[in-house]
Amino acid sequence: MPKPNHICLHAFFEDANGNQTYTDGLEYPATGWSVYDFYEGQHRTSSPLWGGQIDIDDEEDFETYEDARCEAYRRGRLYGVEVEEY
Repeated sequence: MPKPNHICLHAFFEDANGNQTYTDGLEYPATGWSVYDFYEGQHRTSSPLWGGQIDIDDEEDFETYEDARCEAYRRGRLYGVEVEEY
């Protein structure tokens, strides 16, 4: 399995129907945090997003920023890659 280019950590807003969307906290409050591996170009995946750059099987949601940050930096150390928070 290829190594990701970086690990993503970002906030999301979840509406009453369970739909999630990225948020920067300005328009909608953060209701959770996502961590996932990001690959440049095509990546073999069972559940591809963004043309295979994100594998949602690697994506994990957290209720707190602290828990998400710990997981993101754990993955970063595991793969030897940077974490991008946005």
